[in-house]
Amino acid sequence: MIDDNIVFMLLAAMCLAAFCFDLAVEFAKGLATLRECNVKVEAVLRYIDKVDSPNDRYKHYMYYPVFTYEYEGINYTSSSQRRLYFLEKRRYFNHESERFMIRINGENPRRCVQGSILEPAGFFLISMAFMTWFFMRGKLL
Repeated sequence: MIDDNIVFMLLAAMCLAAFCFDLAVEFAKGLATLRECNVKVEAVLRYIDKVDSPNDRYKHYMYYPVFTYEYEGINYTSSSQRRLYFLEKRRYFNHESERFMIRINGENPRRCVQGSILEPAGFFLISMAFMTWFFMRGKLL
């Protein structure tokens, strides 16, 4: 007979593996966008765009800041290509009309992104630390 703790740990491992995969994909997308957008400009935060998640099973929202900025004499208003992580939300919510340094793609100035590599890296590392703690706690049961 299989021990209940083993079954629980296997199910938790499968769920967390799927979660890890999603985190890794988001982390890779964030890094790719930050690498692609390498021209720094000063921008004004207009509002935070609230977007429904593409997942039909679980209803949640993703938040994207919308900025106005000037590049080579042309004014742009564009939504960031990278969503706000929970650690970043405090910095952007209720700060409309404030100035931020953002990065844009010099070849396609409508593509912009806020922040630096630290935000997606921090989100990824905190998530991995939580999962490590979860599995270490499971071994103690």
